[in-house]
Amino acid sequence: MGDSATVACQIWVALRRTPERAARLLELEALAGGSEDRAQRRAAGAEIGRMIAEAEREVVAWAKG
Repeated sequence: MGDSATVACQIWVALRRTPERAARLLELEALAGGSEDRAQRRAAGAEIGRMIAEAEREVVAWAKG
């Protein structure tokens, strides 16, 4: 599939491929980094993790053809 830097770049691209997902990621990053509510920060971080996992699955599927 490629070296870790290449895979990371492919995941970054996959996360931003659709405008809706890219916008949601920006919202979540702002919440995770700026909210005073700990539960809100954790929820945002968890959703970001799920988005990254989904993007990684897309990259793996694409690489397999």
